[in-house]
Amino acid sequence: MQSEEKRIEVSGIELALKMWGPAGGRRVVALHGWLDNAASFDAMIRGLGEEFRVAALDFPGHGLSGWRSEADAYYFADWVHVVVGVFDALEWQHCSLVGHSMGGAVASLVGAVAPKRVERLVFLDALGPMTTPQQEAPKQLRRALRQEKALMGRTPPRYPSRDRMVEALSTVRGGSDTEGLRRMVQRGSRQTDDGQWYFDYDPKLKAPSRVRFSEQQVVAFLEAIEAPVLLVRPEQGLVAAREGADARLGAVSDLEVVDVKGGHDVHLSGGREVCERVGRFLS
Repeated sequence: MQSEEKRIEVSGIELALKMWGPAGGRRVVALHGWLDNAASFDAMIRGLGEEFRVAALDFPGHGLSGWRSEADAYYFADWVHVVVGVFDALEWQHCSLVGHSMGGAVASLVGAVAPKRVERLVFLDALGPMTTPQQEAPKQLRRALRQEKALMGRTPPRYPSRDRMVEALSTVRGGSDTEGLRRMVQRGSRQTDDGQWYFDYDPKLKAPSRVRFSEQQVVAFLEAIEAPVLLVRPEQGLVAAREGADARLGAVSDLEVVDVKGGHDVHLSGGREVCERVGRFLS
């Protein structure tokens, strides 16, 4: 199954979509994780088969999409506006969402604020966004502004080849599928005039969020989800290790949890078990 590239504009930012499957297939929007890009879903989408019409998004600042202006930050809640803008640009009144990590956290908010447009939700090692206790909000904003300033104008690390970039990612994300990382590197890297390579995401993304939701607010969003939800929970993933996850799990009214082997990047390899579970749920 071959993909095609599509460009749309949401709030003045050009966004890149990797489109898969027949025009009449079941509609799915795929949302990648932090500092990843749409290519992280390549193997998984192929494993789902041609029943689905999938739009894999590069979030602003990632992959082939445009960046926010120098003065603008990446507020987590703004991702919701971006995703709903993708629905509108594609003229999809209804679709399902598949989100990994940050993308899954975004999907949980979209499911809560646009319940009539979201048919089904798949969270790949995700269950709502990160939180900060309300009394720590001043410290959070202070830290974010300090780090944003430090990142301004900083030259990103250079690598002699894309293979070295894959090796660097593999070291940080131990156990992740190497071929999956290679696909992400190919989509999310650029070459300098002197032949060096670098990761081409907006450096501001590496700063912490200026403002985060509280845990109570996240639970409220999860409670507002009306669509059926599938949580794919890898044994060595983040959700399995999260303290206090029971409250979040209990907040989702229609939830199916599938425990699988592997780590956080459980979707990268397009493993048979994950593809079968996700495909059956979306069908």
